[in-house]
Amino acid sequence: MREKIVNAVKVTPSEVKNFFDGIPKDSLPFFESELEIGSLVVFPKASYEMEKYATDKLLDYKKRIETKQATFSTLATLYSEDPSVKENEGVMVLNRNDKNMWDADFLSQAFRLKEGEISQPFKSQFGYHIVQCISRQGDNVRVQHILVKPVITNSDLTDATKKLDSIRANIISGKYNFAEAVAEYSDAQMAKFDGGMRQNKNNGTSLITIDQLDDPSDRSIVLMLDSLKAGDISQPERYTDEQGRQGVRIIYLKTRTKPHRMNLDDDYARIMQQALERKKAVALNKWLREKVPTYYVHVEDEYRQCPNISQWLSQETATVTTSTTAKK
Repeated sequence: MREKIVNAVKVTPSEVKNFFDGIPKDSLPFFESELEIGSLVVFPKASYEMEKYATDKLLDYKKRIETKQATFSTLATLYSEDPSVKENEGVMVLNRNDKNMWDADFLSQAFRLKEGEISQPFKSQFGYHIVQCISRQGDNVRVQHILVKPVITNSDLTDATKKLDSIRANIISGKYNFAEAVAEYSDAQMAKFDGGMRQNKNNGTSLITIDQLDDPSDRSIVLMLDSLKAGDISQPERYTDEQGRQGVRIIYLKTRTKPHRMNLDDDYARIMQQALERKKAVALNKWLREKVPTYYVHVEDEYRQCPNISQWLSQETATVTTSTTAKK
């Protein structure tokens, strides 16, 4: 019901301006320099020989587990290239509906297995796996996996760099823009959802600060920002991501703001969102005030003094008094 009430709420430019004008000038927040940064990532494809070597390893592990020569946990701890294996021995709980959180091929394989069954080697965006189903309950499955990554050679990285060089040249020439290039060529898992743009973990916008580039794989981005102007695209660079995968990427600096006090020119989108949220709250409160008196709600005595509840009780009393007076 809440969604039905607030989804239709919109704000006009004049409402945004009125909202901003209503903020006391000495209460306007100060923002440090903020950036909009995008990346287009290509993960090199391993050679057939390296991929076969990885699957042969996994077939050997599978045979050793099935013949009781070793346990799945032991082999996962010793040989899995999943960075989290030291903490969880390769065990994880998956939900069928969390499709945005997991690799699609991995999720599909996990739910295809019966309890105790071990899959054949299969490929995901992270490498090759074998998975064992430990238990299933409803939409949840508890599995254990071993990950082996095919070796990426220097030649593979060189080919990926040449590919990104060509993509960068086409963006600069105007053949397509950065977002279109990301949609077509990026191997990053979230590229189709975020268009390659970094997301602020605190507010969900694409505006981030330098100190938010704190992952080890981001350090090189911080260094190159000094030489990039708004609208520039970096040369391809090799890097290792947080999962330990070797890749090549180009960095796009879309915008860079200077430190400033909140204003309509630099922060319109942020101010608009705040104005919209307040208008939604007003609409929701209005609906509640209209509808609550028409519903019977029992409140235990111990909660009747709660400020958030007492306001409705006082309204109820006023409604009953008005009704009684009218009948008299």
